[in-house]
Amino acid sequence: MKKNFNSINGKPQSPLNVKHLFAYSPIHLFTRKCKAFTLAEVLITLAVIGIVAAMTIPTLINKFDKHLFVVRAKQTYAILSQAFELSKIDNGEVATWDIPQNTSSDNTGIFLEKYFLPYIKNPIFCEDGKYVENKDKKCDFAPFTYSKTYILPNGVVIGLLPCGGDIKGKCSINMIFDVNGKKDPNRLGNDRFQFMLYENGKLSHILEPYNVDLKNKNYTRDDILNTKVDYETYGPFGCTEDGNRSGCTTLIMMDGWTVKDDYPW
Repeated sequence: MKKNFNSINGKPQSPLNVKHLFAYSPIHLFTRKCKAFTLAEVLITLAVIGIVAAMTIPTLINKFDKHLFVVRAKQTYAILSQAFELSKIDNGEVATWDIPQNTSSDNTGIFLEKYFLPYIKNPIFCEDGKYVENKDKKCDFAPFTYSKTYILPNGVVIGLLPCGGDIKGKCSINMIFDVNGKKDPNRLGNDRFQFMLYENGKLSHILEPYNVDLKNKNYTRDDILNTKVDYETYGPFGCTEDGNRSGCTTLIMMDGWTVKDDYPW
């Protein structure tokens, strides 16, 4: 009898017939019933996802904003520090700078044109101080009476004022910058940060112990959180949720340019 072989290993195989073809047909893949989610189950799942997202996304955004604002503040601090170091090379030590004692918008401009603006890459003038008549509010940021406001290369808006007139302490320039311009929250210690350039050449926060207007120079972190840092001219300084926030920049620097869990954001 003649044997039937197929090509697999040369071994005899049973001949294929119509029955076998139907048995191995893939048509069952298309006709088999499959389990699926009902519409109600899908809607419930989407609702749960929406609730979880509503609870977590604001927290994530808040954490991102904190990190972004502080990173930009630290970057701006570095830009300003470098500018003042370059200025000292050309103009001598800060203690010898010609600080105008009669504060006015014109005197501020003259001072900054000599000691600050040449050492910042492409600064853009934005607006004059608070009480200058008919001023153009391009940035809507004028932190001091006779300050000048500029846009720095990194997009941060800064207002500067020489420490003449009624500003006491060994201060040469008082400054506040806003890391995100007109956008909210426009609040000290959040997107706005205050610094001073002191006569010893140090750029630091306003509670720098070198400041002669500061009564208790050995203050602690808790003193700032509880508004117990005495400032002779302006009273107690601190960093609280709804109160005095003048010490918030100090607190962030004390914490290594970070926002800790107990920081009153």
